[in-house]
Amino acid sequence: MEVTPCVIVGASATGKSSLKHLLVHDTPKAVKTSTAVIDTPAVVTVSSERYAVGKGTSVWQLVDSDVMGKSIQECVTAKAYDEDQYSEPLRHQDDQHQQLEKQMGGPNPPTSRNLIKKFIRLCRSKLGVSDSRQADPRQCDNGKSSQSAQRDISAATVDCNSGSSEAVAVLDVEHSHFMRKMKGGCQSIHLKDASFIHLFDTGGQPSFQDALPLLLDVPCTYIQVFNAAQDLDQPVPITYRRDDHTEESLPASTETGWEMMLRSFSSMHTMANKSPRELPSFQQEESQLPQLRIFVMGTFKDQLVEEGRLKEAVQDISKRLRELKRKPYYRCIQKDTAGQPCYLINNMAEKEDDRADVNSLREHLSSTRSSLKLKVPVMWYICEQITQGTAQKFLRFQDLKAFCLKQKFIGANGADEQFRSLLKLLSLLGFYAFFDLKDVPDEANYVCTDKGVFVREVSKLLAVQFLQAPRCHAVEVFKQNGIMSNNAEMFEELGIIEEVDRRWFLAALEHVGLLARYASATDHSTSYFMPIALPQGKTKLPDRGSVASLCVTFTFHSPDNPLVYTDLPRGVFCRLAVELSKGSWTPVPKESDRITVKFHSEKFDLYLTEAPGFIRLTPVLIDELEGKEQLAELHTLCSEMYDTLQRSVRPSAVDVLGEQFSHTAKVTFGFECGCGKVPHLATPRAATGKSLICQSTLKCHNSVKKERIWFSPVDNIEVSD
Repeated sequence: MEVTPCVIVGASATGKSSLKHLLVHDTPKAVKTSTAVIDTPAVVTVSSERYAVGKGTSVWQLVDSDVMGKSIQECVTAKAYDEDQYSEPLRHQDDQHQQLEKQMGGPNPPTSRNLIKKFIRLCRSKLGVSDSRQADPRQCDNGKSSQSAQRDISAATVDCNSGSSEAVAVLDVEHSHFMRKMKGGCQSIHLKDASFIHLFDTGGQPSFQDALPLLLDVPCTYIQVFNAAQDLDQPVPITYRRDDHTEESLPASTETGWEMMLRSFSSMHTMANKSPRELPSFQQEESQLPQLRIFVMGTFKDQLVEEGRLKEAVQDISKRLRELKRKPYYRCIQKDTAGQPCYLINNMAEKEDDRADVNSLREHLSSTRSSLKLKVPVMWYICEQITQGTAQKFLRFQDLKAFCLKQKFIGANGADEQFRSLLKLLSLLGFYAFFDLKDVPDEANYVCTDKGVFVREVSKLLAVQFLQAPRCHAVEVFKQNGIMSNNAEMFEELGIIEEVDRRWFLAALEHVGLLARYASATDHSTSYFMPIALPQGKTKLPDRGSVASLCVTFTFHSPDNPLVYTDLPRGVFCRLAVELSKGSWTPVPKESDRITVKFHSEKFDLYLTEAPGFIRLTPVLIDELEGKEQLAELHTLCSEMYDTLQRSVRPSAVDVLGEQFSHTAKVTFGFECGCGKVPHLATPRAATGKSLICQSTLKCHNSVKKERIWFSPVDNIEVSD
């Protein structure tokens, strides 16, 4: 199976959901509402939805449960699956029902491969399909006694009983329902070697975009959407349209549309190597990670035509993009049919030429050179389809495992390992959200069987700033200070669905790096600090620091590109604030906001600020240092702060950019350089910090003492508090 995860990104109100609707349904979207961090995916055989891709065409077919049920039925009936996955052929069934029962408890060991075959035989039996091949008695026994096999089945029964009978019963009902669907008369697709596109529509609000990298863990194709009728050099408006179609606005972002796009490109380039350790075990032999592709998509083409600005707009964005030729990600930007590095789309698509543009985009997105080529066991795919049709999306780990054992999706021998492999594969495919949570036993762990639903619940927390008048005190505290707790009232007001286990949900958010435990001086209950949910513009920065502000950014490089440049990928700042909150620095939520988080250390107030292209740490002494050794002590304190920042940046980068981020980027420390109009850093030339290199001009100049003290002792500087 080939799967292309395709993520639609861009600022709010740029038409991302309308574009997705147009791609999927070939008709304009009638109603506009804002999207969660990630919408429920749409899947096409080439949101999140699934689509099947017609080879050599721009046709996409929406894959619903009826289509998939019929497709699996045809796959099983025609034996259109790779039998090389299985160690022995399917066996003849003279009397299907009795033989099936015998085989389920017979001498074959319930290994993953044998269970796949057994479940296929079950499907074939229920569909009335016979198997003409004869059994090989040498293969049937496989060296294992019937008594041993019976012990395995007994173990499975015991493990099944550890799950909730009610939850397993609900899944059993959906299992029966799905088996009936497999006999339906709807359309179908050829599953073996099928090609799918998973379209992920994302929320454009800054907090949503910053959370996105922490929630994606496989290489993706990206559609970067912008409003072509708006000036890219203007600050990005932040709006949110509710389900009742009312619109809320926050103060405009400090970023311009162009700056936001450049940061997104840097993130995409670095995340192209982001993949979990388990991925290679599911990849087809000799397949590589997908190539990064970026489709730059301008919307509101109709408005440009109406205002007579179409030619001007095309020239402007094309010029901007071509000026990026020396950037490593430029070669990943895909060209339209006219050779321009940008597509322009009318989301209403009422004319033939507009539809031709949409068809061309579909055809380019359908290319399988950027797909994940995975080996997906048929029975696990059936399991996913069954859970997809079940209304309850958050299931206890033990309940889902018991169901899989009962229905022979996994075997009793090594059941835990098989079940975790199933969960990891379906999570890689973007179907499930599952986390191996530290200090959370399996009995208290959960699986969300629809990743889009999990992310939708996360987005309800991030949208707290759009609540005009919170009803309960806990929500008001969360909105103002980013402090949340396991509070039933708060979860209810924010609209978190009842089936979500609150304790597990908070542990999962802590695991992905969106929040940190917070110890309140007044409230001794367990609370959490979520910097990404803070309001904007609340914190007043000090006029100056006691020493120069230390800055951190990322230097990007590529083996086939000589240019080296610096930038700050999305999501790193909020993840770093979470990591620092876990250590010796204490966050001050009441005096923090969306782009500046204040911390207390033993001697300093520390202000961590997200600036264009880098993160700035500004230390302000709380008490004046005394004695002759004050400068030596100040250098020691600065060195300790530098070490703390350095230790915290790396795990933050790994969570956002993946364990392989160092292949394309490295963490860089320095100071703001005063030359030129575009903010940039000057970095130490040597460990002493006596001279700095401007990252814009590459010219060298001497550092001042307030900069040098971060790296080496200095004499005779004025230290302010």
